[in-house]
Amino acid sequence: AGDISQQDDFERVVGAALNQSISRTRPKLSISIGQMPKFPIFRKQINDFISVFNPQTGFEISDRRQFNISLNGAPVSTTKTTSFAPLLGVSFRPARSVNLTGTVNKSESVTEQFDVVGANLLSTTSGTRMNVIIKGSYGFKSPTGIVFPILGRLRFNSDVTIGVDIVYNRDKTEILRVGVVDATPTVDKYDLRISPRITYSFSQQITGSIEGAFIRSNDILNSRKTTTQSVDVRMELRF
Repeated sequence: AGDISQQDDFERVVGAALNQSISRTRPKLSISIGQMPKFPIFRKQINDFISVFNPQTGFEISDRRQFNISLNGAPVSTTKTTSFAPLLGVSFRPARSVNLTGTVNKSESVTEQFDVVGANLLSTTSGTRMNVIIKGSYGFKSPTGIVFPILGRLRFNSDVTIGVDIVYNRDKTEILRVGVVDATPTVDKYDLRISPRITYSFSQQITGSIEGAFIRSNDILNSRKTTTQSVDVRMELRF
C-alpha cells in the first residue's frame, strides 16, 4: 500500500531560426510505503521497518530533443535523464527529542550528439550524479538552570539543540566517441561535508550558536584534493 502522486508537464520551446528544441517530462512519481498486512514473506520484519523508518522513494524521466528544422527535422542531439529523488528516504525518531533523517538521490543522463545533417551519431555522453544527505538533531531544555563548577547553579531557562549534517556528492561523466573503443572521462569528483552545530537560547535576550564545517573535495580526474575547516561562533544579546 502507498500514496502515489504524479505531475505531468510538457514544454515546447522554439529557439533559433535553424534549431527547434522539444522538452518533455514524463509523470513524476512520489511513493510513500505504508503497512503491508498481506505481504507473503517476512511480513512482520518489513512492517516493523516501515513503521520505524517511514521509507519513501520517487523517480522522474525527462527527455530533450533538438532538431534542425532547415534540414527537414534532422536530429542535432537527444538527452534522456532519469532522476530518483529520492532513491530512498527514511526518517527515524528513537526518542521525542531525537530526529534522524537520511536521503539518497541519484540521477543518470545520456546525451547523443549527431553530425550536421543528422545522419550519423558522433558521440554519447553518460553522466551519473549521487547525493547522500544524513541529518541528526537532539534538543533539550533545562528549566532549573545549569550547574557551573565555580559559579554553582545559575537559574534560567535554557533551550539547546545539538545537530550534525553530513552531505556527500558524487559526480561522474564520460564521453564515448564513434570509432573509439574506450570512453573518455570528463568529470570524476566527489565532495564530503560534515557540519556539526549547537544552538542555544538562555532567555529571550541571550541566544547564540556554534557551527563547524569540515569539507573534503577530491577532483579525481585532475588529481586535486582540498580540505577546508571552519568554525563560526555567534552570540546575540538583546537589551
